[in-house]
Amino acid sequence: LLYFSSLRDAKDRDKKNNVNYNKIYTAIQDSLKWEKARELDTLFNRVGMHNANTAFNDDQTKVYISRCQQKNAQEFICEIYSSDFVNGHWTPLTKLPPEINQKGATNTQPAVGFLGEQPVLFFASDRPGGEGKMDIWHSKINKDGSYGKAVNAGKKVSSIEDDITPFYCKPCQELFFSSTWHKGLGGFDIFKSEFKENDFGEPKNLGSPINT
Repeated sequence: LLYFSSLRDAKDRDKKNNVNYNKIYTAIQDSLKWEKARELDTLFNRVGMHNANTAFNDDQTKVYISRCQQKNAQEFICEIYSSDFVNGHWTPLTKLPPEINQKGATNTQPAVGFLGEQPVLFFASDRPGGEGKMDIWHSKINKDGSYGKAVNAGKKVSSIEDDITPFYCKPCQELFFSSTWHKGLGGFDIFKSEFKENDFGEPKNLGSPINT
């Protein structure tokens, strides 16, 4: 089962900025063939907003998504929401607390990861206190479901330019992300940084053919 986001639905359109609103879809792969993608219902896809960036916890009982309002043709204000799978159904989405959704800042692209054995929520944000534009941040996911204070991933990962789309590989203890600043081949390249001795190491460019 694949979850993905798409601008294909022209029925819900931001006419001011001349763009379709992003919606979340699912597609099922039967053997080698993909069935036709299905748009999720309004529990996840709110009309008149961009809905994207699905991320699940380890046992698939919690899902995170981003919801964004478009300020202009290039800028967005985004917030992260979550839903729990209870008694066979997803609960209504709720906005995450200020530890994640700092007022006035964009908070988006959630990804569940682990620093050591501690589960954390990675996300991208342009909140004050970072290294530049969009930075990678993480917050502890406590056993009671609350979140710790957001912590910047540090100067080796976060730069003076945009660092976005975090994804954490637990078996290899590596953070994958996109950046326009670190040594790349042009535009956004994909990098990885190993988490070792409670710190992230120097990012490594994944190189060709992934980056071009």
